[in-house]
Amino acid sequence: MNEISDADVVILTKDIAIKKEERFAGKKIVRIGVADAVKKAPQIMEKIAEHFAK
Repeated sequence: MNEISDADVVILTKDIAIKKEERFAGKKIVRIGVADAVKKAPQIMEKIAEHFAK
């Protein structure tokens, strides 16, 4: 569970239900499709970093 408490942002999929989502309460959550996460990971991470740097 330390990984969750240490996280600045949580990336969850829109395509698959996540059990016990309440464990991410208070975290910034980004939801993306599995295909995008696999095919466009570097671009997605860059956009997330830019967005939350503001």
